Amino acid sequence: MDESTNEGRYPEVDIRPNTGIDRSPLDEIKAIQGLLADVYRDAGDGRTLFRELVQNADDAGAQRLGLVVLERGWPDARNRLLRGPALLVANDGAFRDKDRKALHKAIGGSKEDDVDKIGTFGIGLKGVFHICEAFLYVGAEKSVWRAGVLNPWAGTGENGDEDPLHPDWDEVDVERLRSVTTELLGERGDGLLLWIPLRRHEHLDRGAEGRRYGLGEHCPRPDDLCAWFGRSAPAALLLAQCGHLRTIDTARAAGPENLRDRVRLVRVARQMAGWVGRYLDDTHGFPNRTFEGAITSNERNWSVVGIEALGSEGLRQLRSQSDWPQYPRWQNGRHSSEPRKALAHAAVTVLQPTNPNTEQLGTRLRWAVFLSLDDDPEPRSSAIVESKGPSLAWEIILHGYFWPSQDRRSIPGVTEDIGDAASDGAMRNRWNRALCDDLLLPLLPSALANAVVGVDERAARRLLGTVVNSNMLKNRLALVRRRHWLLPIAATDGVRWKALDANACPVLSIPNWSQAPEVVRRRFVASCDECKYDVVFIDEDAPCFAGDLDDWTVDRLERLLNCIPVDVFESPQSLRWIEGIVRHVLGPDACGRDIRAAVVARWLMGQIGNGALAHTTQRSAPRESRDELREAWRGLCEVLPSAWLVETLVDSQRAVAELAAQGVFGKGLLPVPFGRREVSRRRLRSLSLTRNDWIARCPPWDAGWKRELIPSVCGTPGCFSPKY
Repeated sequence: MDESTNEGRYPEVDIRPNTGIDRSPLDEIKAIQGLLADVYRDAGDGRTLFRELVQNADDAGAQRLGLVVLERGWPDARNRLLRGPALLVANDGAFRDKDRKALHKAIGGSKEDDVDKIGTFGIGLKGVFHICEAFLYVGAEKSVWRAGVLNPWAGTGENGDEDPLHPDWDEVDVERLRSVTTELLGERGDGLLLWIPLRRHEHLDRGAEGRRYGLGEHCPRPDDLCAWFGRSAPAALLLAQCGHLRTIDTARAAGPENLRDRVRLVRVARQMAGWVGRYLDDTHGFPNRTFEGAITSNERNWSVVGIEALGSEGLRQLRSQSDWPQYPRWQNGRHSSEPRKALAHAAVTVLQPTNPNTEQLGTRLRWAVFLSLDDDPEPRSSAIVESKGPSLAWEIILHGYFWPSQDRRSIPGVTEDIGDAASDGAMRNRWNRALCDDLLLPLLPSALANAVVGVDERAARRLLGTVVNSNMLKNRLALVRRRHWLLPIAATDGVRWKALDANACPVLSIPNWSQAPEVVRRRFVASCDECKYDVVFIDEDAPCFAGDLDDWTVDRLERLLNCIPVDVFESPQSLRWIEGIVRHVLGPDACGRDIRAAVVARWLMGQIGNGALAHTTQRSAPRESRDELREAWRGLCEVLPSAWLVETLVDSQRAVAELAAQGVFGKGLLPVPFGRREVSRRRLRSLSLTRNDWIARCPPWDAGWKRELIPSVCGTPGCFSPKY
């Protein structure tokens, strides 16, 4: 029945079609309020807002981002939002029509299809409602300008088409906004300006009976925003992870007509864009790509190094599985679903503040989905950031194209193991875990090796020690060193950290290499270079990511021992270092049958034969020095099997040296001619031999010398002077 057949019969019935479901603007307001309360809870320092502004500028392909805090607006503006203090945000990226449409969605955005956008998991610019009730904008793409107001309260009146309490908020003064845009960005065909009026008490007049009510309660002052945006460290941390932005400027001005005289707060810049890539297609990825650069500011500078990887067959297979998360598609009333975007991409970025005293730097490890999940410059340790040491710190950003939790305070499957097998949470966990284990963590050795190039060794040890022992990585060490080991390579002047293939060649460790005598380091490194030795020698005591090391062989041990000259034995410190080396090589179970112990014994007797003992009896040296030197010798000798050692008198040193020079002593018999010391009788009996024992155990030599040179070591003074 059409409307004409009803005419005059049922005049009280309105049969005009109204078949949709009305959504009240108040529902959108509640959604924004919930978003601010649950997802974008700000720490009170503007970090959430700053991150959103940087993120959206970078997603728009902008290279410049400027923030200006205005103390006042235009007093005569028809829109009262343009009269008071405000935050101006300008970037030179294109503002497209679909971006404008997305801006007016309370929940949602224009990035659903764009795999190269940071904001995949975010809610866009709605974070600005932390500080305002509505904002104005004007933007352009290829000189096509679009302007408007985002006022959530529009349509809450009875007519449903305007703001009933503040109808002037819906007015846009395009010419004035265009003039501000030109002042901040110059004459450009692309760009976006946001005029964000700071919330004031008179804006919160929507409650009944005079009660305050609005999107939020915080009414920031211009001084608050200057404090938020007046620090370079947060800006540098964000800029390091951007794909397009090259500069971030923040400033303060008295009013819009004073923009040319604005006072700079912070300027942070880098030489080039695109350190951490975001790519549309990872089917033809790359395993490793390194990058480096610098970030400068009017406060402090940073050097930046990093490495990223794109593409993984295992991750691509995950995306093709039936339980991969989907999002709905609607076209001409028909529903379909498509896979949610996810990129097989990971990166490690390291920022080092330029500081002459790098030993005093702390360390921060941060999980990131491009931008760090916690970008507080002085954070407390949590599931997504680990902070050690002073506030001025190395920043190590561990980025993966993860699915973070809704509140961005965890990464399911990485920082915590949650998920319901009946939902897509289980797949998200699997994706996050696979991305972390297969793509991200194996990048860490190379990133850290590049980061400490040219850094003082003590500072490098401090940094790497903190990372190696961090709680964030303690259960993931096997994954970190899966493909590459971070090794402290023995060098002439200390150690140099390098990332080497985990299966490339044998790796042997030397303890306390940096404490080795300089002549030993120089000779040993030269000997390895000359013969192109296919073994990597590392400092065992330096922090590293390495698996099981190889055992010392006889030829490698002899190579090291032969690099130790006799004059090194003049120093107790050098003797203690040699003792440490020998203990390390022989291990805790050295015995008389160990061929390596025999090598050490023969080498030690050779050094004694060359005069290594001379300084233990030097009369010109203070007694304390001689005693320290003798004690160091005892420690070295006692590394060898105890059955080989024979304690004897100091006066026997000359004879021992002469016999050692002839190869008399060595494996099985090693006199210790440093004078007897206080020992238990049981220990003394175990070390003492009779004259006949000596004769029986000594290698054969001229029989005429035997009985004259063998001392009595059973407690009776004996003569140890050879007869020539």
